[in-house]
Amino acid sequence: MRPLPLLASCFVLSLHAQDAPIDTSAVIARIEARMAEVNQAPIIAEYIKVPGMEEALLLEVGSQVPKHAEVRYELYGNDDRSLAGLTEYLKSPAKGVELSSSYYFDTDGNTVAVWWKMTWTFSGCADSLAVETSVSYLHPATHVFYEYANLTDGHGTDIDPEPCKFPDIEREYATFYHRDMLLLMRHIPFE
Repeated sequence: MRPLPLLASCFVLSLHAQDAPIDTSAVIARIEARMAEVNQAPIIAEYIKVPGMEEALLLEVGSQVPKHAEVRYELYGNDDRSLAGLTEYLKSPAKGVELSSSYYFDTDGNTVAVWWKMTWTFSGCADSLAVETSVSYLHPATHVFYEYANLTDGHGTDIDPEPCKFPDIEREYATFYHRDMLLLMRHIPFE
């Protein structure tokens, strides 16, 4: 009956290892460094979503986005041309409103951050545009580690949300934990 205490102590050690504290600052710094890297990455493909078609269509380099397009996707590449990040720009749901979402991936394709942005005019709380930004950091993969949101004017100055008139629109805050899932769910045939 000697092995039982050994198994019990192994179990306790494994529990202790899982409870090890996370260096929050280091994780956030790594995620933000990756986001900065992706923001500087080249666009390797653009796709659009048009009414009546489930699959996104490849947009030829240098061509104009058709007015009937519902969504435009910019795909950013790593040095090996694998997908580093993706930004989706939605067709304006209301006058003066712009919506976009950006997804940032590590080199294994896991999502490390998602960034949602809405800009709108006639907010009642800013002389220029009002800009609402929400960000989620993921660590480890599939776990939302940290979230924050802010509200600024078009110049980046924080504004008080109390007097703001927010657009009466539906918004989606989708988080896909891996680039392959995002491509699948958005019907983007990138390989």
